[in-house]
Amino acid sequence: MAGHDPWSGALFGWADQPSWYDRLSSWLAPYLGRGAQRRLTKTPAEHLYLDDLGWLARLDDVLTEPVEAVTAALAADLASATLRVFHGSRVANAGVFHRDGLRRRDRAALGDDIRDMLDRNPEFNWERASIEERLDRAVAEKRDASRSYLGLDGRFLVEECGHYLLYGSEWMQGVLGWSAQAMLLRTGVPTLIEIGLPLQLAEHGGTNAVADRLLHEWSRQQVARDGRSPLIDCTLTLDQDIAGEAILSHSHPRRIFDPLHHVWRSNAYADCPACKPKAPAETGDDGESDH
Repeated sequence: MAGHDPWSGALFGWADQPSWYDRLSSWLAPYLGRGAQRRLTKTPAEHLYLDDLGWLARLDDVLTEPVEAVTAALAADLASATLRVFHGSRVANAGVFHRDGLRRRDRAALGDDIRDMLDRNPEFNWERASIEERLDRAVAEKRDASRSYLGLDGRFLVEECGHYLLYGSEWMQGVLGWSAQAMLLRTGVPTLIEIGLPLQLAEHGGTNAVADRLLHEWSRQQVARDGRSPLIDCTLTLDQDIAGEAILSHSHPRRIFDPLHHVWRSNAYADCPACKPKAPAETGDDGESDH
């Protein structure tokens, strides 16, 4: 509602529920009917799962406006906030992100990286001609050529979708093929980048998805009261580069789930040259989008 925007200048993250729960409660108050929270707390928790759409339906029952309208209003106000989002990568030195930010995928540059990798791994000479052929086709493709992909939940990138950290660029994985996985596993360091994304930069659908998730979880919390945001799969797309100043931190998770082989893998690298203390890394890389 006009004049009621607790999101202006806020920095919040999905998994850090205290960073948004009270703020959302304040924002939502004018939309709640009489006795709304009391009515919500009567919902039997065992009847609704974490990802059940029923939580939004329950909220819709106690709102003074349709939940779709409230979601759209929340998305509009969220544009004044900054959201903590995450990007999975495998690079030798995460300092490149702090210096240059996260750049949209440059297929020609990634192609140069592939050729450099092949030069350093002559065991792939037998397959190089077919890889070069796939590379030429992939570079010429226009689909998703100028977008970056960011995860709302960093835990999901580690515990469910770890192939970005383990093998690096999905685009490069596709060009190199299945047989190159061992080579990719010994190139660089698994890295999770945390980014402060001004939501005004996100595509409209992404901001609406964030608003939907927040309202869904707020409704669930009226019953669960566990103060714990569940693991979720939610991706935001961005059609512009992200400046280095927006990179909040980076980390190197010690255990990462590999969804390609359905196993957990240990990461032997606790740090990279951008960490303290510094550790040696094997190869160079750049700060381009890895999805």
